[in-house]
Amino acid sequence: MASGGTNMSQLSIEESNFLRFYYLNLKVASKAVRIYFDFVHPPSGLAGELGKASTSVTLNGLRFITKLQLQTLYPSTGSHVRSEDFDTTLIVCLLRNMTPRECPPITGWDNIPQPGDTSTGADLARVKWYRNKLAHSEVGKLSPADFTQYWGDLEGAIERLGGKTLQKEAQSAQHIVLDKSLTEMLNMVRVCEHTVAEHAEKISNLQVDIDNQKNIKMEHENKIKRLHDSLQQGEGEALKLAYELSDHKETIDKCQEEIEACSKEIEKMGHIMEGIQANALDRQNQIEKLTKHLVGLDCKHDKKIKEFDDQIALQGEDMAKHDVQLANHDGQMAKHDEQITIHGEQLAKHDEQITIHGEQFAKHDGQFAKHDEHITIHGEQLAKLDGQFAEQGEKIAVYDDQLANHDEQIMEQGEQMAKHDAQIATCVKDIDIMKRKQHDTGVASVGEKQERLEDDTKALIEGDLKEDTFVMTKAVKYGLLLLKQNGVLLITGHAGTGKSRISRHILQIVCSENNSYKYLKLNTLAEWGTIICREEHSIILLDDIFGETNCIYNREKDIPILDKIYAYVCKGNIKVIITIRDTVKRQCQEVFEKHRLFKFEFIDLSSDNYTLDYFEKKGILVKYMKTVRQSNYIEKHGFFVNSKGVIMLDWNEVSGIIMGNPVEGFPLAIYQFVHNETYFQLGCKFFDRPTEAILDDINHIRCKGEDERKFMIWYAILVYIAINENSINLDDSSNVSEVKKMIDAIYGQTINLKRYHILDAVKELKGSYLVIIKNNQIYKIHHQRLLESVILSFAQIDEENINKIIPLLSCSFFLNMIKPVSYQEKEGEVVLKISTYSYEPLAYRLVDIYMAYVSDNKVVYDFVKALYDTEIFQEDGLLLLPYLLEAFEKEDYKDKYTENMSKSGRSNQLAVHLKSKQCFLTTLLSTSVDKRETTFEMFNFILQELKQILKTSNDFCTLDNIKAELISSLYDTCSNKDVQFVKATLDMVEETKIPVLLDQGISLSRIGFSSFGLFEDHDTCDRCDTTYIFLTFCIWKAYEAFNEPVLEYLLSKYNEIQFEVCLFLEMIYTKDWIGTESSLSYKPLEWMVNRFVDQNVVSSDFIIKTACQCNLWDTVVYLASSCRTFDAYSSLELLLDKDGAYRFPEASDFCRKKDLFNFLLPKIDIALTDLTPIVISILKKTHVPDNVFDAILPECLNKTNILILACKNAHFYVANLIMEKSTIIDIQSALIAACMQVEKNGFWRMTRSEKSNVEINKLKIVKYIFQKFVFEQFDLNHACQEAYHSGYFNIMSWFVKNIDITILDLEIIIESALVGGKVEILEYIMDEHKIVNLDKMGVLKYITKYYTARYYVVILKTVSAIWKSAKCKSELKMEEIVKMAYEGKCFELLVWIHRNCKLQISFNAKRLFRLACQECRIDVAKWVIHTFEQISLKIDEGNLFTIACDKIYEMQEITTQIIGIIDRTRDVTLMNPSDLKTGVLKLISHEGVVTWKKKNDFMDFKMSLVIDILGNNLIYLSTDDIEEIMYKSLEQKYYDLVNWLLENKGSSSFDKQKILNKALTDGEIKTIKILKKEFHCLDIHEAIIHACTLQSITDCQYIHDKLLMYIPYNDDQKIACLDLFFKEINHVSIDIGSIVTKICKVDDISDNLMTWILLNLPHEQMPINDVLIACCRLTKLNHVKYVLHTVNNKQFDITEAFEWAYQMLDDWEVDVQLGLCVVDCLFQNFRDKICSLFSDLNNLIKSRTCHVVLFFLEKGHCGNTDMKNLLKGACNNGHVKVVQWILSHVDHKELDVQSTLIHTCWNLHTRNQVKSLALMWHYLDVTSINWLELYYQFKARWRTFFLGMVMHHNKHEDLVKWLSHILDDIHQRVLGLPVGSMFNSEGGEIND
Repeated sequence: MASGGTNMSQLSIEESNFLRFYYLNLKVASKAVRIYFDFVHPPSGLAGELGKASTSVTLNGLRFITKLQLQTLYPSTGSHVRSEDFDTTLIVCLLRNMTPRECPPITGWDNIPQPGDTSTGADLARVKWYRNKLAHSEVGKLSPADFTQYWGDLEGAIERLGGKTLQKEAQSAQHIVLDKSLTEMLNMVRVCEHTVAEHAEKISNLQVDIDNQKNIKMEHENKIKRLHDSLQQGEGEALKLAYELSDHKETIDKCQEEIEACSKEIEKMGHIMEGIQANALDRQNQIEKLTKHLVGLDCKHDKKIKEFDDQIALQGEDMAKHDVQLANHDGQMAKHDEQITIHGEQLAKHDEQITIHGEQFAKHDGQFAKHDEHITIHGEQLAKLDGQFAEQGEKIAVYDDQLANHDEQIMEQGEQMAKHDAQIATCVKDIDIMKRKQHDTGVASVGEKQERLEDDTKALIEGDLKEDTFVMTKAVKYGLLLLKQNGVLLITGHAGTGKSRISRHILQIVCSENNSYKYLKLNTLAEWGTIICREEHSIILLDDIFGETNCIYNREKDIPILDKIYAYVCKGNIKVIITIRDTVKRQCQEVFEKHRLFKFEFIDLSSDNYTLDYFEKKGILVKYMKTVRQSNYIEKHGFFVNSKGVIMLDWNEVSGIIMGNPVEGFPLAIYQFVHNETYFQLGCKFFDRPTEAILDDINHIRCKGEDERKFMIWYAILVYIAINENSINLDDSSNVSEVKKMIDAIYGQTINLKRYHILDAVKELKGSYLVIIKNNQIYKIHHQRLLESVILSFAQIDEENINKIIPLLSCSFFLNMIKPVSYQEKEGEVVLKISTYSYEPLAYRLVDIYMAYVSDNKVVYDFVKALYDTEIFQEDGLLLLPYLLEAFEKEDYKDKYTENMSKSGRSNQLAVHLKSKQCFLTTLLSTSVDKRETTFEMFNFILQELKQILKTSNDFCTLDNIKAELISSLYDTCSNKDVQFVKATLDMVEETKIPVLLDQGISLSRIGFSSFGLFEDHDTCDRCDTTYIFLTFCIWKAYEAFNEPVLEYLLSKYNEIQFEVCLFLEMIYTKDWIGTESSLSYKPLEWMVNRFVDQNVVSSDFIIKTACQCNLWDTVVYLASSCRTFDAYSSLELLLDKDGAYRFPEASDFCRKKDLFNFLLPKIDIALTDLTPIVISILKKTHVPDNVFDAILPECLNKTNILILACKNAHFYVANLIMEKSTIIDIQSALIAACMQVEKNGFWRMTRSEKSNVEINKLKIVKYIFQKFVFEQFDLNHACQEAYHSGYFNIMSWFVKNIDITILDLEIIIESALVGGKVEILEYIMDEHKIVNLDKMGVLKYITKYYTARYYVVILKTVSAIWKSAKCKSELKMEEIVKMAYEGKCFELLVWIHRNCKLQISFNAKRLFRLACQECRIDVAKWVIHTFEQISLKIDEGNLFTIACDKIYEMQEITTQIIGIIDRTRDVTLMNPSDLKTGVLKLISHEGVVTWKKKNDFMDFKMSLVIDILGNNLIYLSTDDIEEIMYKSLEQKYYDLVNWLLENKGSSSFDKQKILNKALTDGEIKTIKILKKEFHCLDIHEAIIHACTLQSITDCQYIHDKLLMYIPYNDDQKIACLDLFFKEINHVSIDIGSIVTKICKVDDISDNLMTWILLNLPHEQMPINDVLIACCRLTKLNHVKYVLHTVNNKQFDITEAFEWAYQMLDDWEVDVQLGLCVVDCLFQNFRDKICSLFSDLNNLIKSRTCHVVLFFLEKGHCGNTDMKNLLKGACNNGHVKVVQWILSHVDHKELDVQSTLIHTCWNLHTRNQVKSLALMWHYLDVTSINWLELYYQFKARWRTFFLGMVMHHNKHEDLVKWLSHILDDIHQRVLGLPVGSMFNSEGGEIND
C-alpha cells in the first residue's frame, strides 16, 4: 500500500485524469458499444448477417478494414464469430456499414459531435473520437477542465448506449484507485494500442501496395494477351487483303483515270456554278433593292408595284431554272465525288490497317519500357514476367517480318482491282435511283409531317376547348391586337403564368375568325425550314422557342432561321406567336435586344401591366372548380357548393385564394390546387405559405451542398440573403467573410472562398431564385414564399437557428407558419414549430410587426385578431402575453419624437401618441370578447392589466380610450359570454366610476344607439359617448342572443324599481331596430312573458306588426297562439310589404317568409275577404315562388287586370295558369302587356341577369299566346313597338322569324336589328324570297339611318343582296342613301357603294376624307388617298393637323386610331405657324383648372408627339408663340415639355422666376436642376415662400381602363426639391426667420413640410414660438411633442398656443381626441401658466370646448368655478361627460340637482340633453328629494310641455314616455296611487 501511495504521489493531477479517462474508455465505453451492437445484431444471428452476400461485399470493399479484422469476422468456422472478439473500432465500423446503418451525426464520424446532438450515431462517434484522441496522445495528460467536460460527455454516451447499469459503473470508475500495478498496466496497454495502431496502419499501407502491384501485373498480362490476339487477327486480315488487292489492282488504275477526268469536269462545273451563283446573287440584290423601294412607296404607286411584282415573278422563274441547273450539276458532281470516295476509302482502309499495326508495336515498346521500370522496383516478384516479355519480343520480331511480306503482296495485288470497274458503274446507277426515291420520299414525308403537326395542334386546341377552363384576360386582348398589328407576338413570364395556354388561345381565336389560316405548333425552331411554306397563310406557334428550363439558343444555327421568319412575317402571309420563359430569355437577352424580329412590343405576364386582376383570378378559379370539382359559384354569397349544396370553399377561402400570390404563377397553382386532393384540403393556406415542393427544392440544394461545393455556396448565399433583410449587395466586400461564416454554421466546414465564387453563384441563382432590385448589383429572393422556405430550411438544421430567424419573420409567415410544439400538421402542410423557450424573442418580433402596423396606418385590429386566432396564442396565450407586454413597455420607453414626427403624414398620430401597451390591450380585449373560445382566465388577465393602467396613467386620452373599450366590451359580453365575464366587466366599470343607468323610458335609437351598438353622432360634441352604460342595452344584447343566465343577472339589478317589460319591448320591437335580416327568436319573448306574468305583454299589437315586417315567423306563431284576437289579413299585408320592396325574398330569406305565408293565408276567410290588393302586391314583385301563385290562383281567374299585371311583370307561371283556366280574358291586352316594360317601383333598378330572365319569361308568354290563340286577331305592330321601346329585342327577333314580315313595321325591325344587336334579323331577311316582298328602298334607308359600324359585315351583305335583287337600280335611289351615309358617317357603306355602284353615283371624296380624319378612321382616309388622286383632293395639311389635335383632345385615351393620328402628325413639317401653335396648345390643354398632376400613358404619348412636332417646326414659331406654349405647359403641369423648351430655347425671354416658383411648388427636380445656373439672378426668398405657402397638389389623377381614379398626393417630391434647392443656394443670404414666419401664417401646412422645416432649418434662426402656435393651430400632435422635447420651454409664450389648441376643438374637421392630446402635451409642460389663465371654467362651457372643461376637471384644476352654475351650463349645452363628472365627484349639497332637472326637462333640444337628464335622475338622492314640491312643479308645467311636444310634431314622443314613467313613480311616492294613473288618455292632464 505504501508503494502504491508513493506511486500515486508521483503522478500529477493531469496524468491521473488521463489514466482515469483512459480506463473509462477502455473498460466501460467499449463495453457499452458492444452491448448496443449485440442489441442491434443479436449474437445468435450475427454469423448469418455477416454471411449475407451484400454485407460481405460491402465489408470486403472497405479500404480501411484490415485483413486481420476480416479474419476475425470470417474465421474458418463461421459459427463461432462473437462480438467479444471485436475491438471498439471494428464494432463502430460494422454499425456504420451493416444494415440497419447508423446515421452519421451532423459533424461526421471523424469529428466530435455537437453537445446537443444525442443521437446514437453521435454517441458512437464520441466513443470513437475519444479513443483515437487517447491512443494518439503523446503527453498522456488531461487538464481538470477537459477531464470534467470529456467525462460528462462520454458518461452520457455510455448511459444512452449501455443503460443505467453501465452509467453506475462509469460513475464508480471516476473514483478508482490508481495503484502502481494498474497504472503500469494502463500505460502498457496504451503503448501497445498505440504500437498496434501504427503497425496496423503500416500493414494496411503495405497491403494497398501489394494489391496495386497485383493489379498492375494483371493489366500487363491482359495487354500482352490482347496484343497476341491482335497480331494473329492482323496476320489473317493481311492475307485476306493481299488476295483482294491482287484482284483490284486493275480496277484501281481505271478508277484513277476516271478520277482525273471527273476532277477536270468538276473544275469546269465549278466555274459554271460560280457564274450562276453570281447571277443569282445579283438577282437577289435586285429583289432586295426593289423590296426596300416598295416599302417606302405610298399607296398611289400600286400600279408600279404590280409591274415590279411581274418582274419579280419573271426573275423568280429564272432563278427557279437556275436552281434546276444547279441541282443537275450538283447531281453530276455528287456522282463523281462518290466514285472517288469509294476508291479512296478502299485504299485508305489498307493503309490504316498497316499504320494501326505499326502504332500498336510502338505502343508496346513504350509499355515494355514502363514494365522494365516496375520490374526493377519489385524485384523477385516480377522476375517471371521478364521471361514472358522476352518471349513476346521474339514473337513480335517474327510478326514484323510477316507484315513486311504482306506489304509487298499488297502492292502486287493492286492490278487486280481493275475488274471492279463494272461493279462501280453499277453502284453509281443504283445510287442515282436511290437519290430519286429519297427525294420523292422526302417531299412526301414533309407533307405528312406538316399534316401530322397540324393534326397535333388541332388536337391540343380542341383539348383546351373541351376542358373549358380558359378566361379572357387583358393579356389575350392586347396579344390579339399586337399580333394583328405586327404579325409577330412574343409572350414571356415566370413559370406557371399561363404562357402556353394564352398562346394557344390566341391561336385558336385568330384561326376561328379567319378560316383561311392554318395553325401549326412547331416542336423545335429547326423545323421551320422543312415544314413552313412562305406562300401559305399560316399562324405558327413556337412554344418555349429556346428551351423550357435551360437555354438551348445557338447563335450560328438560330439567327439564320430567325432572319427567315422575319422575312416571312414581312411578306404578310405568316404570323408567328413565340413564348419563352423569362429565366431563359435573360440567358439569351442579346438576340431579343438586337434581332429585328423582336423589335415590337411584347407581353410580359409577370409585369404589372399584365398581372391578373381580381376578376380574372376569380374567373380562373370558377372555371377550374366547375370543370374539375363540379362546383358552382354562388355569386351573391361568394362561395362554392357541390351538387348536393355542400359548401366546398367559403367566402374567406375564396377571397384568400384570389388575393394570394403563389410562387409558381396563379394559373398553375390553381391547376395543382383543384387536381391534388392534399392541396385542396389545405384550402387558401396552399396559396399563402410555402408548399412541400418548394421546401423540398430548397432542402435539396442544402443536401447536395454536403457533396458538391457549388450547391454549398448556393445554399449559404440564400440563407445569408434571407437573414440580411432579403438583400445582397455584390459591391459589399464583407460578403465573402459572411458567407464563409454561414457555410461553417451550416456544414461545419471552412472553405477557401473568393469574391468571384459569390458573383458566379448569384448569377446562376438569378431568375430561378433571385432578382435584381437596383443597379445590377443588389439582389433579393424574388418571392416571399421562397424567402419563407429558405428560413424554414435553415431552421431545420439546428434548434439554435430558430432564435436567429425569429427576428426575420414576416407577419404572414408568423400567422400561417408558426405553430406550437404540440401542433399536429396536416398532410402536405409545412409549418415551423417553436417551443416555449423561444416565446420571448418571438414576442419582441411580434411587437415590431405591431409597431409597423401603427406606423403604416394599417388597421391594428386586423393584426391583433389574426394573432388571437393563431394556434400558438390559443394554446399558450397566457405564457406569451407577459413577454408581449414586457416588449411593449420597452417600446413605449423609446425616444421616438423625431421618428414619429417624420411619419406623421403616413401614420395615425393618435395611435402613435397613445402607449402601445395600452392600445394593444384594448384591442385584445375587444378581440377576446368577439371570440367564443376565450377563457375567463385570459379575459380576466386583460382586465387586470387595463385596471393597472387606469390606476397609474395620468394621460387624459389613454383613460378615455380604455373606458370606451370597457363599455363596448360590456355590451358585447352580454350577448356571447357567461355571467362571470359580465360580472367581472361590470365590477371594473363600477370601480372606474362609470355609471350604469337603470332608466327604461328613453328610446335608445333616439340617443345614438342601434341594435348593433353605439354609432357616431356628428351633430353633437360627443362623437362616441363613453360616459355611462345603459343597462337596457345590455339587456337587449342578452335578449337578442337569449343568454338566459346573463338576462337573469342583469334584471336582478332592478332591485329598487320595477323593470317595465312593455317599455323595453316597445323600444326593441320596431322595424328600424330589429331590421328585416334579423334571426331573433321567440324564445326570449316567451321567457320575458313567463318571467313577468304580472305585466300584460302578449296583448301588445306592435310586436305582431314588427314580427310580420321582420319575418319573425316563430314569433308570429307564438303570438297568434297566445293572443285573444289575431288579424291575419293585416299581418299578411305587413309580411308582403305591400308598398315596400320590389323583390320577393330569395333562397334562405324566403324559407321563413314561405312558412309565415303558409301560416297566415289559411287563417283568412277567402269567401268573406277580397284578396285582390294582396294579389296585386305579389304580382308587382319579382322572384315569386310558384307555390305562392298556386295559393292565390283562385283570386286571379277571369280577371283581366290580374292577367295584364302578370304578363307585364313577366310571371309566366301564373299567366299560363290564368289563360289556361279562365274563360273571360282580353288576350290582346295580355300580349301588349307582355311586350311592355316591367313596372318600376321607386328607385329600384334591375340587374343584367334579372333583365335577361324577365325577357326570357316574357318571350315564353308571347309564344304561349301565339300557340293557344289565332294571331290574326292581334295588333302586331303595336306589340312590336312596345317590345322595341322596352328593349326586348329577343321578342322582336321571334316576331320576324315566325310572322309574315310584310305585316310588321319594317323600320322598327331594322332598328331592333342594329340598335339591339340582333343582326340575325338582317341575315334572316336576306333570303331571296323575303327580299322580293320587301320595300328595298325602305330597307336601305333604314339600314343607313340606324347604321352601326360594329355590324358592318352583315349590313354590307344585306345591301349587296338588295342591290343584286333589284332589277331597276334607279328605284333604289342610291344618291339619297349616299347623302344619308355622309350624315351618319357610314364609312364602310360608302366604300361599298363606290366600289359597286360607282357608275351610277358621284362621290365627294374630299368630304369623305375630312369625315374620316375627324373620326380617326385612318383606314378610310388611306383608302380615299389610294382611290382618288391626292392632287385633286387638295388636302390642307394644317387643317388636318388641327382636326387631329381636336380629336386627341376629345378622346383623352389611347386607341389604335389615336396611334394612327400620332403617326400621321408626328412628322408634319412646313406648316402654317398659326395652325401649328393652335394644334399644340390644344394638345396640352384640359378642361377647367388643373389642380393635380396628370400622369398616364396617354399623357406620355401626347408629350412625345408635341416634342416631335416642335422639334421639326420650332424654327417657324415666333418668340411670343414659344412663350405662350411654355406658360400653357407650366399651367397644365406638363413639365416634360417645360424642360424640353428650357433646354432647347433657354435663351428665350422666359420668366425664369415664375418657372422656378411653380417647379418648386410642384416638386419638379429636373426643372430645378436645369434652372440651377440661373439661381444667382433669381429671388430665392420668393421661390421658397411660394413653394411652402401655396396650396400643394391635393390629388394625383390617372386613367386606367377608362376609369378615373384618385389617390392621395404625397409631397415627398416637393421635400426632395427643397433639399436639392438648399444644397445649391447660399444659406447666408437667406432670412430664415422671415421665411418661417410667413409659412406659419398659412392656413394649411403639410406634415412633411413642417417636418422638413424643423429638421433642416436652424432653430436659433427661426421664430420657434410661431412654429409651436402653427402646430397647435393645425393640430400637429407629433410636431408639438418634438418642439417641446427639443426646445427650451423658456422660449415659449404659451398663452396663444394653448388658446389655439383648445379653440380648434370647436372646428368640426378636427379630431377631438387628437386635439385633446395637443392640449394635454401643453398642460404637462406648462401646468402653472395654463391654470392661471383659466380660473373659472364657466367661461369655457360652450359648444365643444366642454372637452377642455372636462380635461381640467380630470386634471384636478377647478379654480374658482361655481359647480352649481357649471352643472346647469353643461346640461343646457348637452355636455354629458361634464355632467357625469360633476355628479360623481362633487358633493350634491353644493349642487341644486332637483331644480336643474326640472329646468332641463322644459328646455330639451338635443339628444345629449336627454342623456344629461337621465344622468341626473340616476344620481338623484331619493331620500333628499322634496317629492311634493317636485310633484307640483311638474303639475304646473305639464300642459305647456305637452303642447310644446305637439308643436314639434312628436319630436320628443319617446321622452314623454320616459317622463311619464318617472312622474308615475313620483305620483306613487307622493299620493300612493298606482303606477300609470297620473295621465289620462286624451289631453295629457295630470290627475289630482
